[in-house]
Amino acid sequence: MIKSINISDIIYIEAEGPYSEINLVNGEIIVICKTLKRLDRGLSGYGFIRINRRIIINITHIIQINKPKFVVKLTGDFSFIISKRYKSRFLFFLQKWMLKI
Repeated sequence: MIKSINISDIIYIEAEGPYSEINLVNGEIIVICKTLKRLDRGLSGYGFIRINRRIIINITHIIQINKPKFVVKLTGDFSFIISKRYKSRFLFFLQKWMLKI
């Protein structure tokens, strides 16, 4: 079944092997057969950024970023650690995105 998703309804996407789980604001989880790597390339221009090996977040759903451990808190009380590997890319992307607003 093909389902249309409003991009603003996506809070985060989590890798599950060759599949990805799209977590929506209404609590629904949609499983798709696409890798996080593939989704990362396609969604970066829409306010999505990869923060670790398993997670891509929608930056419009960021509520708080706690330093020094760089834990990002999202809508729906979800929290994830921004890994060292993705930290500089995340900060650059966030800064660039803020200039657009």
